[in-house]
Amino acid sequence: MQGKGHIIVFLFRVILGSLFILASIDKILRPDNFYYIVKSYELLPEPLIAYIAGILPWLEFLIGITLVFGIAVKSSALLACFLLIFFLSGLSINYYRGNLINCGCYTVLFRMLEMEETISIPSILRDLGILLMGVIVFCFDREYFSLSSFISRLLDRKNFPELTTAKYRK
Repeated sequence: MQGKGHIIVFLFRVILGSLFILASIDKILRPDNFYYIVKSYELLPEPLIAYIAGILPWLEFLIGITLVFGIAVKSSALLACFLLIFFLSGLSINYYRGNLINCGCYTVLFRMLEMEETISIPSILRDLGILLMGVIVFCFDREYFSLSSFISRLLDRKNFPELTTAKYRK
């Protein structure tokens, strides 16, 4: 992307990361509640539900933090896209079944608004839009305004010529 496109991709990266952090908060703070939400999807065998409910919120949080701060952006965006495809599959299957349960996506936000979000076409379209943001970040991010690019510039040998001496080469 040329021109101001990198700013749009940067904003998408921060928004995507923030959404993942927001989605993880209630799941981390209320793991029992999230366990029952995962169970209500009726997609996983009973022994896997506890593992998914325990790992998924922390994975969402980690992906969110890495995207917001610009650490391993390509990997984080790819993981975010895989998770979003997984989420979209669960939403779509349950919508098709007529199992219009609490989606569990942004529980903390909907609780603040005193609303409950059930699986619906708008929730599926919302996740498709978020997936599109993830694909754009994966394809076009050049790590502008990222911690990764800051550190690589900081450690660039041009900035630290003393690191290029024979003493430090091996």
